[in-house]
Amino acid sequence: MKRFELDEACGLLARTPAALDALLRDAPEAWVSANEGDETFSPFDVVGHLIHGERTDWMVRVRVILEHGEARAFEPYDRFAQRVMAKRYADDVGPWRAYLRVVREGGS
Repeated sequence: MKRFELDEACGLLARTPAALDALLRDAPEAWVSANEGDETFSPFDVVGHLIHGERTDWMVRVRVILEHGEARAFEPYDRFAQRVMAKRYADDVGPWRAYLRVVREGGS
C-alpha cells in the first residue's frame, strides 16, 4: 500500500468542490434526489453529508489524529444528521427551492 502523503491528499481534497459542481450542476432534480432505499444517499444527501461533516466533525477528527495518533477512537458520527437538519430547515423556513426560484428570476 502506498504511504500516505499529506500534500497529495490535500490536493485531491481541494478538487472536491469543483468535481461535485461539475457532476451535479444543472442535473435533473430526479437524478439529484434519487437514492436506492431508506439507508442510502442521493447525490443531494451526499453533499449535505459532506457539508455537515465539514462543519461539525472533520476538524474535530483532525485534532484527535494530531494529538493522539491511532491511540484514540473517534466519537461516533451520525451519518444521517444532514437529513434531520434539512427537514428542520424545511419545516422552519419553508419551501427553499421556491425561494431560490424567486432569487434567480429577480423577484418576478
